[in-house]
Amino acid sequence: MLDAKDFPVSDDTVMHLATAEVLMEVGKKDKQMLGALVKQLVKEYIRCMWDMDESHLVAVSVESGWLTHHHPTGYLGALAAALFTAYAVRGSPPVEAWGRGLMELLPRALQYVIQTGHCVEQNICSWDYFGQTYLSQRGILDGTGKACFPEQYRAKEREKFYTQVAFRDWGGSSGHDAPMIGYDALLCAGDSWEKLAFFHGGDSNSPGVMAASWWGAIYGFRGVPKRNYEGLEYKKRMSKAAERLLKLSSQPFSQKE
Repeated sequence: MLDAKDFPVSDDTVMHLATAEVLMEVGKKDKQMLGALVKQLVKEYIRCMWDMDESHLVAVSVESGWLTHHHPTGYLGALAAALFTAYAVRGSPPVEAWGRGLMELLPRALQYVIQTGHCVEQNICSWDYFGQTYLSQRGILDGTGKACFPEQYRAKEREKFYTQVAFRDWGGSSGHDAPMIGYDALLCAGDSWEKLAFFHGGDSNSPGVMAASWWGAIYGFRGVPKRNYEGLEYKKRMSKAAERLLKLSSQPFSQKE
């Protein structure tokens, strides 16, 4: 259903607007620079596609999260997981900028919730819990630079930190801290599978599956012992699903009933 107060334009309008803005920007510098114009158009068209895809990502992740979790603490975890997975598959932006991307997307998610008219007041009152504290602690609130970790950040230090940021002191048990812990593990590990440590007290399987999936989307099976996945339950089923989802990711998504 369309909302006159927040009327979405079509994909054609988005592309036309991007073209106009590039023509104005490049034209101010040098009207004869065809190469520069084409290069900038490519960049803007890619950004446009991602902008349109983000709207679908918000809708699908929020709705799927709502099926089991009606509180922002829960369903925004679905949004975070979906967004970070999209980033990992796409290969950009840098991992350190993922958190900033999530913060920038949250207002659009809130607008989507408001448009649905579903428990709007209750959702707004609980929205701020999904905040920016973690990104500030790691020094990546602006999405630039490397994440900062304590000199000593082993099992004991991780456990203490995860308990502090966890919902009700049970790490990984909610949509707020599960993707946060998975993201923390990914940032700390870099390209090392051996350093991708996400086991901790509480509910470690949720952060673990997210951290491992993001790491795998970026680095594949690099350095992962074959015994970790050769005899895995549902291996063929998961591989088939992953391949089909990757193909579907390049196709437009329709929100029609």
